[in-house]
Amino acid sequence: MKPFTEELRYEYPLKPDDLVVDVGGYEGKFANEIRRRYDCRVSCFEPVFYEQLRKTIDSEVLLFPFGLGNSERNETFYVKGDMTGGWADGDPVYVKIANINTVITYPVALLKLNCEGGEYEILEAILDDGDPLLYDNIQVQFHNIFPDSEARWQKIRERLLVTHELTYDAPWCWENYKRK
Repeated sequence: MKPFTEELRYEYPLKPDDLVVDVGGYEGKFANEIRRRYDCRVSCFEPVFYEQLRKTIDSEVLLFPFGLGNSERNETFYVKGDMTGGWADGDPVYVKIANINTVITYPVALLKLNCEGGEYEILEAILDDGDPLLYDNIQVQFHNIFPDSEARWQKIRERLLVTHELTYDAPWCWENYKRK
């Protein structure tokens, strides 16, 4: 396993016909850089900062104004700076969430998750009702924000390691799981 560096987040053997899914696009840095480096297909999901992101995202990136989760629903998030979600302390924003297993039904070269706590339900949905083998790489930033965050992280990690292996690991920062 490689020691984590920020550069590792952008180093993948991606080809132009590969699909990268960026969940929690925020300002678009990751999606834009992956698109620039590899000229691959990128889909970006951003329910909160969508309007701002439309102005800075590469025109070839498919941008969606909703988030992904374990079910289709409308939800209230709260926003304070770059902190968002049902748990954040800030102004309310009404967002749409779609079921990841309904939206993603085809192979993904890289799934990047930085969605302020939503990563737990997304990965649990993939592991419970989806197909983790659809994802060649899963890059995730887990957020330690719930009382059971550590227990959920451990359980997800154990289950992912059945089909994937860790390529870098900086807990509560960034981890990458590559399909075996």
